[in-house]
Amino acid sequence: MKDRLFRMLIPAIIIFYIIIALLAYLPIEQWVGDGRGDWEKELCNGYAITKINSHQIVLTYHGDDRFSSSILLDNYYITGYQNHDPYILVKGIPTQGHTLSENDLESSDILYYFVDTIERSIDGPYRSPEEFRAYCYARSIAVSENWEKTVIGFRETENGLRVQTVDP
Repeated sequence: MKDRLFRMLIPAIIIFYIIIALLAYLPIEQWVGDGRGDWEKELCNGYAITKINSHQIVLTYHGDDRFSSSILLDNYYITGYQNHDPYILVKGIPTQGHTLSENDLESSDILYYFVDTIERSIDGPYRSPEEFRAYCYARSIAVSENWEKTVIGFRETENGLRVQTVDP
């Protein structure tokens, strides 16, 4: 009886070890995704606009090396930016960790930030475009009506899902 049970378990044990060995050699992207939807738009002086997941498009700073980076505006979804080297103007919506809908993108809850890349300072948030323009005007920066967009809109997939279309 024990021999019969042992012979039945041997193939199961071998299959178990083969599965463990295969899983150990699979790239990490198989488990957490390969970041295919993520992107980065380099700006001036080590700063970048980075899509880090479906919830956040953030401002990052890489400094002098590309091995370390800091997220400067966390839980934020940048919808537009202007690069006035050495200044960066950003506008976006606080996300609090949730994915934005089309209605959120049309929200009046837009926050504006002024980034001085030389001083490495961030001023804001400014809650109205007028207040933000006045702040920038006082620093001789003209805020254009045409922002570089990070989100173009939404499109429908073959499955009927509506997903964001982005333009890095």
